[in-house]
Order: sequence, then C-alpha cells, then structure tokens
Amino acid sequence: MFHACSNTACLLRHRFLDAQRIHSLTSYLEQLHARGLASSDHTTLLLNCYTKLKDVEKLDSFIHRGDSSNRGSSAGSKPSGGPLRGHAQAAAAPVPSFDLETAFKVLRSAGYYTHALWVAERAAEPKWQLDVLLEDMQSYEAALAFIGEQARSGMSCVVATAVVSLLITCW
Repeated sequence: MFHACSNTACLLRHRFLDAQRIHSLTSYLEQLHARGLASSDHTTLLLNCYTKLKDVEKLDSFIHRGDSSNRGSSAGSKPSGGPLRGHAQAAAAPVPSFDLETAFKVLRSAGYYTHALWVAERAAEPKWQLDVLLEDMQSYEAALAFIGEQARSGMSCVVATAVVSLLITCW
C-alpha cells in the first residue's frame, strides 16, 4: 500500500508502526531523541510506540529523563510528590528535552493519566492538571486540594477556572 507522505515522521508512521516493525521504529526514534534531532512528530511516534507496546518502564525512563525525583511511577500509581507539589518545585526541576504539550496529549489520549499529570506538572500547566484530575481520573479530592494549593500561592485566575471546571464536571 502506498501512502503519500510529506515528511519523515509520516513515512515512519505508515511504514513501521505495525507489530512486525514497531521495535525497529522504537529504537530509531530513541536514537533521534538521544541525539537531539527529534521533532514533536518523532516524540508523538515514540510515545505511541511505548503505549502500543505497553512498555511502562521505557515510557517512565523517557519522560522522567533528567528528573530523578519521579523515577519508578507506573500507569496506575501517583508520581512521587503527586500533582500537588506546586509550580515552584515543578519550575525548578529541569525541563525535559521533548515537547511537553505533545507528550501530554499523547499520554492522555492513550489513557496514561498519571504520566500525563506528571507532564502537565512539569509544564507548569494547572489547567492540564485539573483536566486530568477531574475529567480522566475523577479524583475530586485531589482536584480540591490542588485548587486550595493554588489559592494559597496566589494563583487566583487558576482558582477561578478550576472552580468552574469542578462545578461543570460534578454538576
């Protein structure tokens, strides 16, 4: 089957994202990231490979590169420190070398909510964090605690948005 592709990531997706070649594609994409040559399309493909293979260990290793405080989380567990660590700590940690928004979208759509929550925290995106806590995890207590933390840190615009989101979700 021929696919009209305008870029390398598209070609790779059509050619290698199947059961027989996914391991080769994964290795190739890992090397691109290791050398700093990966685009957001490559990140999307790599995360899709990890989620399709259900390789939580490699997924953890990839998204937590350079952040030793969150090693060892899995799809069903909370990252160390949880979503309520606050933006001061999240901003102080090194920013990952991949596109955070792309990673968040891929992880969330694949059902890896704990991983998506970690990426949202790392990106200092409270709206993303609340979306995962409320819509995906239905973790209302954690969302309320997060809203309270934001209120204490003076993030009034986040608090207002969060309260509206919580009311809409629970209504």
